[in-house]
Amino acid sequence: MNGKYIREVLSLEEVAERVKPFLREAGLSWESEAYLRRAVELMRPRFDTLKEFPEKARYLFTEDYPMAEKAQRKLEEGLPLLKELYPRLRAQEEWTEAALEALLRGFAAEKGVKLGQVAQPLRAALTGSLETPGLFEILTLLGKERALRRLERALA
Repeated sequence: MNGKYIREVLSLEEVAERVKPFLREAGLSWESEAYLRRAVELMRPRFDTLKEFPEKARYLFTEDYPMAEKAQRKLEEGLPLLKELYPRLRAQEEWTEAALEALLRGFAAEKGVKLGQVAQPLRAALTGSLETPGLFEILTLLGKERALRRLERALA
């Protein structure tokens, strides 16, 4: 199935249903139908065939995902900022896209850096990639505890 059909013809529910066998074949599982639908919704613009979905979305379904070389470099560059950001993320009570965006923008402004200098290393820590859906969408989909565990692993 080509990307145009996946993005423009099939409903979100149909795409979610059709990626299930490919996820299972890759040894991946999901916590709920709502989680799977949201993952498909976020990733749908980024895959052209159903078979590509598990590879491109792996980080949404398992803690065992590869770290791209560029992402590793970006993570290493941003470690000092991420170490300072971590306690603020841990203390963040409202885990919504808007609240997280405000937190990260405020943090970047306080540090006198561009948002990307914080967001890209954080994206790398959470996904192993620099090519993902929006960071705030990823943070909310993963949830606070899962996102913090991944960040802790990257900072260790």
